Amino acid sequence: MVGAAGQSIWARCAAALGHPEWCGDPRFATNQERKENRAALEAEMNAVLATQTTEHWVEVLEAAGVPCGQVHTYAQLFDDPQVRHRGLVQYASDAELGEVPHIGTRSRFLGTDTIRGPITDPWMNRLAARNEPPPVLYI
Repeated sequence: MVGAAGQSIWARCAAALGHPEWCGDPRFATNQERKENRAALEAEMNAVLATQTTEHWVEVLEAAGVPCGQVHTYAQLFDDPQVRHRGLVQYASDAELGEVPHIGTRSRFLGTDTIRGPITDPWMNRLAARNEPPPVLYI
């Protein structure tokens, strides 16, 4: 997935994909024109993206400062090292399927999980001084 809606990001994206001329193409010159000509733009971009691996393009686009990331299959998602490290794989019981994996939230309510390190934010110190569970999330 590539996020290149803004003009400066679009210019970096087009250059990173080897087609800086797309910025001058009247179909793709502005965000509105890119929206109106989305099918044509997707065809152009997909033709380029198909020439290399996803890993290659993520590296190239990230180096150019273009927001992007791989869209995972379920198997890739459940096997992702960060997903596993954060303990995001959870299971739900299904009468027909048994234990079914799904991705849980990475948010934890304060007070229900260990907070690593001291609370240094001033408003958190004020909440802690009240001796009440704080009504906030940390991610």
